[in-house]
Amino acid sequence: MYGQAVETVMAYQTWLYNAPRFTVVVFILVSQLVWAEPAQTDEDLVLDTDSVVANIQALTPFEAEQEKLKQLISQAPKAYKDKVMHNSTLQTLSEAEAKTAEAEPDGFQLYTVETRAGWSNTQMNEFTTDSLSAGTHLDYQLETQNYGDVQVQADTSFKQYDATWQSTKNHYEKVTVRNRNLPVSDSIIADTEVGDIVSRVPSGFARNSRVGLGNSSVRGVGTRLTGEKFEVVAGTGKRGYLVGEPYAGYKPLDGNLTWAGYSQPVGEHTAVAAHYTHADQLHDNQLSETDNANTKLTVDSLALGANYTKATDNAEINASALLLHSQTQDSQAHTQAANGVMLDASIKKGKQQHSVGVYSSQPNLRYAESSLPASQGAYWRWEQQHARQSMGTYVEVEQSQGQASHTDNKLTRLSASANASYQLERGHSVGASLQLNHSINELNAGNETSNQQRGAHLNAYYQGRWQNKRSQVNVNAHYNDQVVANAPAATGYELQWEQDWLADSYTTMRPELSSTLGVAVDQSQQDKQVYPTAGIRGRYWLDADWSVGGSLRYTSRTGNLATSQGLAGSVNTEYELGQGWSVGGSVNLNQAKVDVNATAFSQPLVSRTTDKSAYMYLRWQGTRGKPYQAVGKASKGKRGTGSIQGLVFFDKNRDGLRQADEPGIPQVEVVLDDGYRVTTDQHGQFDMPTVWVGEHTVSLDSSTIPLPWEVPNNKAKQVKVAIRSTKELALPLYKIGE
Repeated sequence: MYGQAVETVMAYQTWLYNAPRFTVVVFILVSQLVWAEPAQTDEDLVLDTDSVVANIQALTPFEAEQEKLKQLISQAPKAYKDKVMHNSTLQTLSEAEAKTAEAEPDGFQLYTVETRAGWSNTQMNEFTTDSLSAGTHLDYQLETQNYGDVQVQADTSFKQYDATWQSTKNHYEKVTVRNRNLPVSDSIIADTEVGDIVSRVPSGFARNSRVGLGNSSVRGVGTRLTGEKFEVVAGTGKRGYLVGEPYAGYKPLDGNLTWAGYSQPVGEHTAVAAHYTHADQLHDNQLSETDNANTKLTVDSLALGANYTKATDNAEINASALLLHSQTQDSQAHTQAANGVMLDASIKKGKQQHSVGVYSSQPNLRYAESSLPASQGAYWRWEQQHARQSMGTYVEVEQSQGQASHTDNKLTRLSASANASYQLERGHSVGASLQLNHSINELNAGNETSNQQRGAHLNAYYQGRWQNKRSQVNVNAHYNDQVVANAPAATGYELQWEQDWLADSYTTMRPELSSTLGVAVDQSQQDKQVYPTAGIRGRYWLDADWSVGGSLRYTSRTGNLATSQGLAGSVNTEYELGQGWSVGGSVNLNQAKVDVNATAFSQPLVSRTTDKSAYMYLRWQGTRGKPYQAVGKASKGKRGTGSIQGLVFFDKNRDGLRQADEPGIPQVEVVLDDGYRVTTDQHGQFDMPTVWVGEHTVSLDSSTIPLPWEVPNNKAKQVKVAIRSTKELALPLYKIGE
């Protein structure tokens, strides 16, 4: 301050000599008020205004300025000296901070309470079922500093059936407590589940296109320990399955299931894994009506796996081997042993990838409670990916036979497929896919050929921009193609035009409106049918808190080219009441039913039904705790949250868009940023309500995907969440080999 004062005064001395006397007087007075600072002593200093006025009146301008300089020098502040805050002040601040901490505790908490009520009517063939259902869903999550993340989920449902053959009332409950990311030591993390859970396998087992080892529903306990170079899973519980509406509940089955598994890397490129299951008191689902229905089975199963991965400058090599062994003992101490082997390998070089595989399984092979069909086969797949084009082929030959206790029928199946797509320019692309199937069913070990069946499905599309909005033309042709399980094979073709009518110019509250128009020619029966197809889908935000969406599609009631018949569609709405409360509802008509058994060698069955349903819900959702933590990874420098809603569905035509005849998939785990997990409901839908703003990765847990389906190119989805907005996400699954 001293140096600054001297330099300032000397700079103005020349100006003072030439200024008018009145100006000088005013300037000096102001300068005294501005520059004169009190000395920092223990006593408060007071500006000596009397001496200032006397100086102005008695001195010449030059003398006054000299006097002012002396005064500034004498009043220069002393050097800075730290002051210690009084203890009483510290005590006061501590009390204030303590009160704030009590009001907002450490650890983020997320809680959801939802109740639903609904009505449904289902007609399948000559059977009709009416039902009323109601239920409550609870979800509570808590982050702790040193004990991992705790989650408690509870579902309860009541459903009254009034069916053609019976009337029943059922209560279902499901309670699960999870503790994830618990530090056991500096390098070991534990994930533990108690209640209604599913069996797990170590991640060392590669995703296999023929068999799934986990996902058996039990009521028990399971854990996973993950270290730097190992992984251990273990659990036990009472067998059961999930059933009921509006929320799935646990229904017990006979028998118990215990599992244990281990995996670790061996060297730089190899990992090995082992998994053991013990199931007892099982009903033999292979018994005929004349067999002893009281026969119970005990099954011990063992799986050994090995993975090899190596990446070089120009190639990536992957290989996996899976060995299966089971030993089954019935109530009469009869023992049956069986083995199976699956070998897969792939090499990716540049833009191309080749994959080959062989498999073989003996009769009476089981894993846990599931029976695996006796079969032998091989496959080859070729894929090529470029920036603007992609293509691929798939060929598989398989021979399967019935279980020895029943029949030695043999089924030989040959399937082949090819697909290609090309991006003409930005927003314009073409693509096509073709699937061919040929099956021969032989009776009694080849004595007589009972039947042969050939089928084909061709899909071609063009996607472009019309008036700056997405437009797509699809052609589907079927020849003896089994579209649904409970209907004749379909033969015919369909031409469709899909059009978006609203431009993508919204970042939040984005409205949607699209239409489908087409004509179908069904030649499945002797009489050829020609009928129109039409559909509409949309979503509109009445305001920031209220959205309405829906879809409607028409197909012929007697046609076989689609899963649904007649009118099919839904209308849904949701309104944000504020303070975490929301209310919504939905009306659905004629939705295709999907029966999923994701354990092993199983295909989801799509059945055609006539369904009518309606439901409404009331939801309360809130957060508490500090620091505030939403789900997902936080982006640096960004604040606020949005949400992600989506659908996992069977993408039959591989165009990435959900059609009216492509049903959703229940009980699939959706993973956000390799951490937060949710499970799809009975319609394949999921909801992540509180997600950090920014870029996120959404993927599917491969162990929960039903076979023989897979994620396209095994790639996760990259999504961007905007503040106070909902990101709609569609996650398609492609059928392996098509």
